[in-house]
Amino acid sequence: MLEISLIDILGRAVYSLLTLYMMVVLLRWIAPWLHLDLKDPRLRWVTRLTEPLIETMRRGIRSLETKVGPLVTVIDLAPLAAFLSVVIVRAIAVEFLARLAFRG
Repeated sequence: MLEISLIDILGRAVYSLLTLYMMVVLLRWIAPWLHLDLKDPRLRWVTRLTEPLIETMRRGIRSLETKVGPLVTVIDLAPLAAFLSVVIVRAIAVEFLARLAFRG
């Protein structure tokens, strides 16, 4: 008989939810290159879901500006920092829950 503990189920749920959130952050980051309008009513949820974390990252991280001739390109690194922070939080949370499950 296969036994799955509540902590194991919780760990899998946390892993899945944080992975989905990472995908939404990635979508937000690459939306301009895909010509997606995040102000469209069907996609407005992407901005609402990711803005709190990305805005927090923007306060701590400056944008990268490159100048090639008369053109200045600004690269917003906040979505990348948000993505990486979710990766780290996911790893820590899942490891913590796995250790709890192993003890029990």
